Amino acid sequence: MSVRICFIISVLALALSSVAHGQDSLKYSALSLNIGLNKLSNKDEFQSPYTYKGTNLLLNFMYTSARKKGEHIVDVTYSGGQIKSVVSPNADNQLFLFYYDYLFNLTSKKPDEKFRPSLGFGVHSLLSNTNYLPDVEGPTSYLSGGAFLTFSGNILYRLNKKSSVRVQAGLPVFGFVYRPDFEINGKTLTKATVLGKGNLFSVKVAYDYKLSSKLCLTAAYNYNYFSFDEPRPIAILINAFSVGLRKTF
Repeated sequence: MSVRICFIISVLALALSSVAHGQDSLKYSALSLNIGLNKLSNKDEFQSPYTYKGTNLLLNFMYTSARKKGEHIVDVTYSGGQIKSVVSPNADNQLFLFYYDYLFNLTSKKPDEKFRPSLGFGVHSLLSNTNYLPDVEGPTSYLSGGAFLTFSGNILYRLNKKSSVRVQAGLPVFGFVYRPDFEINGKTLTKATVLGKGNLFSVKVAYDYKLSSKLCLTAAYNYNYFSFDEPRPIAILINAFSVGLRKTF
């Protein structure tokens, strides 16, 4: 594990060391790569009445393209490792999140503004693949996930010339959920859902410290909560902490 983490950090530093143009206007692009830990809680009553928990390696990539009227944000997260309940052996879990948001600027967006709010919409998706008995012969993995249209918002607050805090959140409005359904109907279940019946709620808080005009050190906390009640309830809670670099160009 330590060798893999060192390799990822080396690739991260190399990828962000290329020549770029500083963010001196409202028109810019930014790329951030983070590595961290994901404290995962997974309760799928289709498989077990117990909650599986674990702390796994997490990788996060975010791309931002900002213009005067608004900004495009693509946020991709992968987490993989083992989770365990109090009575069961270790299970293997892979988690993938893909978020896209388009946010409209609510202020004049001058480059040196201290407070910058944005509102818009997005498409947020989650896939969770779990093998509850990975050591048995012929193990079976179970896939659950959802894709949601969201109402999204973003607030950027500059603490001083070198540091800033960004808070981004997404509230699901409508979506589709995919679940195993073998014991009930003998097939998988794909169903449309609205707020209150199926959820993928997300909050991301990021702190940036400017190392130069082109490069920032970043630390982030991600909260994601996915839930759905059919054919049996599932709830996935993600609390992730990561650090990395953010490059503007």
